[in-house]
Amino acid sequence: MENSDFRYEIKYNIPDIIDLQNFDYLKKINFEEIYPPRVVNSIYFDNYNFDLYNDSILGHPNRLKYRVRWYDKTINKANLEIKRKIGSVGNKSKYRLVECNFIKNQNIDLLIESINKSKIKDSIKQKIISMRPILYCSYLRKYFLSIDGRFRITIDKNLIFSRTNDLSFKSLIRDNTSVLEIKFNESDYPELEKVIYNFPFIRSRFSKYVRGINIIFKGNYKNY
Repeated sequence: MENSDFRYEIKYNIPDIIDLQNFDYLKKINFEEIYPPRVVNSIYFDNYNFDLYNDSILGHPNRLKYRVRWYDKTINKANLEIKRKIGSVGNKSKYRLVECNFIKNQNIDLLIESINKSKIKDSIKQKIISMRPILYCSYLRKYFLSIDGRFRITIDKNLIFSRTNDLSFKSLIRDNTSVLEIKFNESDYPELEKVIYNFPFIRSRFSKYVRGINIIFKGNYKNY
């Protein structure tokens, strides 16, 4: 298990007219690209009342997200992630899953089996059993780091959503939204203004899970 420290995550919507692949604004404010871009894949869980979705919609100060995440095509290295939000800061815990290619077999039940076989606390397994996998989401992510190493920026684009009962992904829905996110430790908050001074974007609340539910279910999620 990996339990990260609490940190701030501030998000901005990026206008579609900006070509992020050739985006050089971050270089001008002393950010460097630190990894090659990669595709992030997630399966989100929620209960039958969609309580986690509703908590996010209502802006509940203490929120949770449960998801399985893997990168590019490395589904054999998937993690169960529990993301916590307390006020303006958050952290997450990670649990490596035993290998299980539920995508190839197009069987979401195999994902639940993988979680049950993995080294995860029984209380967390019981929580997962009380929920169900609801939404698949993927996007292309680029990674940047400030020269002083204190602030990380990610840029996400090419968002794709699908219901998890269609693991053939024949009914994928694409979203042109792009999101820039600044991530930093609580102790570095006093330096934030130096980073975002004259930032040419609009700060906003944004949840890919909420966005996907709104797009996929169009308000009829309770009938899912």
